[in-house]
Amino acid sequence: MLKKIRPCCFLFFIPLLMGIFSPLQCSAEKDGKFKTGKWGIEANYVTGQFLKHGVAILPSQPAQGFEVNYLRKTLGEKLWHKGMNFPEIGASFTFFYFGDNQVFGNAIALMGYGKFFMVRSKLADLYMRIGGGYALVTRVYNSVSNPNDQLISTMPNLAIQLKLGLDWKINQYVQINTAIGFNHFSNSGMQLPNFGMNLPTGTIGIRVFPQPKELSYNCDHNKDFKKNELMWKYSIGIQQLHSFGYGFPTPSTRKYPVPGGLIAYARYINYGIKFYGGLSFEYFPSIRDYLIMNPDVHTRYSPTFEASIPSALVGSELKLGRLSMFYSVGAYLWKSTATITPVYFKLGMNLYLAEINKRPGTTFFFGNNVKAHTNVAQYNEFSIGGTL
Repeated sequence: MLKKIRPCCFLFFIPLLMGIFSPLQCSAEKDGKFKTGKWGIEANYVTGQFLKHGVAILPSQPAQGFEVNYLRKTLGEKLWHKGMNFPEIGASFTFFYFGDNQVFGNAIALMGYGKFFMVRSKLADLYMRIGGGYALVTRVYNSVSNPNDQLISTMPNLAIQLKLGLDWKINQYVQINTAIGFNHFSNSGMQLPNFGMNLPTGTIGIRVFPQPKELSYNCDHNKDFKKNELMWKYSIGIQQLHSFGYGFPTPSTRKYPVPGGLIAYARYINYGIKFYGGLSFEYFPSIRDYLIMNPDVHTRYSPTFEASIPSALVGSELKLGRLSMFYSVGAYLWKSTATITPVYFKLGMNLYLAEINKRPGTTFFFGNNVKAHTNVAQYNEFSIGGTL
């Protein structure tokens, strides 16, 4: 049963819980003050073992690494701080030394992250951290020189991180961090083979605040925020065609674009968290080309129609100022050659531009995300969109 629960399904409930409990926790701490730093440095030791997922050869030794973070606390200076219970935001540099290093190499990652607190106390804070960015992997698949590494085939990759942990409060200068986590590296199907690196981890480290001062949360919630929104997006995915799922004898070596679009209605439950639902459309030129070149393949519709697929989706987005993290779950409206499984998910980030002054609430954004079916990435997607 637990193997069927995907990370995206679990993540979908995070903003709902945050939206329900953040006003309650904020009011409970409204009259309290505390002394620590507004900014700090964190250094962690990280270790873990790769998960088995479809490849015959994995590193036999654990991965080891270190992580250095620069972090800043939010205290309510902006509306989105209160909407997400005063998260911590930061930038992370991570280095991993993988087992069987001559085959799998090292990984160097730069990520931005949001750290969301579920319980705060005088002894420790319980948190969930979500991060995303880019990574370089130093050893990749090569059919001649490195055929045993089928996890990654390109040096640049997307990097995603999830953590659940406790910050133990030693004094106003120092905290000890302990956490369990999950790191994922993948090029999202842009070049095969790409099973991806899935690395559960354990973390222990120290957090230092060089300039402590007396701080407090501004818990005055402003209820006068935009609650309804119309969102649109145009996107281009990049994929190398998988043999998996489509029943093709071998994968193609050609890179294909996947144009698509989205229109959705969004509802804010507070200033920083929104849920949305809408319709999405994708067109797969790779499917159309394959069916035209193989007329003996039996299909219900024409090659162009088989390659065109709409879907309905729901999602949620956490807005950390102009940067946001989103995830959505979609279901195809009908089955065709372009569909692998009935359901898919997307996980990524958007960068919002400033609002257009003549029409408050009207914004444009650029985005990057991965689309996957269960644990198999289908493509990496770049997008431009806007909100009304």
